[in-house]
Amino acid sequence: RAADSRGYGSRHGITMDRHYQSAPVAHLAVDRDGIICVANQACAATFNRPAKDLLGKTLTSLFFDRANGKQIVQSLLEHRVTKCEEVAFVYGDDAMRWGQLFAWSVPDDQTVRGTLQIIIIDTTERIRLQRELADSESRFRLLGDSAPVLLWISGKDARCSVFNQRWLEFTGRTMADEVGDGWLEGVHAEDFQACVDTYLTAFVQRQD
Repeated sequence: RAADSRGYGSRHGITMDRHYQSAPVAHLAVDRDGIICVANQACAATFNRPAKDLLGKTLTSLFFDRANGKQIVQSLLEHRVTKCEEVAFVYGDDAMRWGQLFAWSVPDDQTVRGTLQIIIIDTTERIRLQRELADSESRFRLLGDSAPVLLWISGKDARCSVFNQRWLEFTGRTMADEVGDGWLEGVHAEDFQACVDTYLTAFVQRQD
C-alpha cells in the first residue's frame, strides 16, 4: 500500500509494507534531489515530529549543522559514503540528538524509483555516556595527578586503564607502557607472583 495516497511518496511510486512501518529504527527513502519520499513511524520518535511532516522536506533539513549536512547528503547521493559517524540531528524544533546514519541505493524498479534508502540509529544515550566517562576520567586525571600517591583505575576485567602522573614518574614509564597488564613488567621477579595474587584476590573480593 502507498505510504500516503495523496502524498509525495505515492507520487514517486514508493510503497511501504507493515514491516517497513514497524521497524524499530528511523527509515527514510530519499530521491535523487535529496527530498524525503517516505518516512516510517520510527522517524516520529527519532525526530520528535510526525513522520508525515518529513515528506517533501530535504534530508539536509534534518541535520543540526546544515552546512555539514549538505556535504554529507551530497556524498550519500553520489555514493561516496554509505556510513557516517555520529552526526547531530534536529529533534523537534531546535533540540539536538545524535545518530548514526547508514545508506544504500536502490535501482529503478516498479516499487522504488531510484531512491536512496537511509537508516538512522539514535546514539544519543551512548554519546552522553561516553562524554560523562570522558569527563569523569578527566576529573580523575586532574585530581589524581596532583595527589602525592600512586593511583590507577582498572576495569571489570582487572586490567588497568589509567595511571596518575605520580605513578608514571615513579616507574619512569609511559601510560602506553603501563595500561592493560603492562605495569607488571615493572614488578621484580621475586615479588611478581605474590603481587599478582595479592592484586587479583583483593580485586575479586573487593578488598583494600
